[in-house]
Amino acid sequence: MPYTPIIVPADLSTHVYAPIINEIAENNNDTIVSAISMAIDEAKMYLTRYDLIAIFGDPGTNVAATFTPDAMLLNIIKTIAVWNLMNLANPNLDYEQWQNRYKQMISSLKDIQKGLADPRWPYQDYTDTTTPDSIEVYAVSNEKANNSY
Repeated sequence: MPYTPIIVPADLSTHVYAPIINEIAENNNDTIVSAISMAIDEAKMYLTRYDLIAIFGDPGTNVAATFTPDAMLLNIIKTIAVWNLMNLANPNLDYEQWQNRYKQMISSLKDIQKGLADPRWPYQDYTDTTTPDSIEVYAVSNEKANNSY
């Protein structure tokens, strides 16, 4: 299955009405897609211990996500994407309200990053990593000093 982002421009209508989104983006779908892409990349920065390919897919290699995102993850991505769009213009939107929502989503991502919150998302698989059979260690020190006082 080819790559598809976990949210598309039409999904943002749960957070902001479509006419307002189109007004901000000046009816340019690429602008909305870019805001979504930036939101996904921003969330990924905080979620490095999770399997990002399974959760988000990979547009570079055209790999689709295998994990069905939960409501919390979708809310985080949508809120950040709307915030990114609001940086262009914010007609008919309460700036302070959206700023607080954005800060709340980033705070949630930081809590997940610190392990204070543990969503049921797939973790990164480190079982394929190999370690060498033996590790050589070389240590040196200075010669013993004979001091007398």
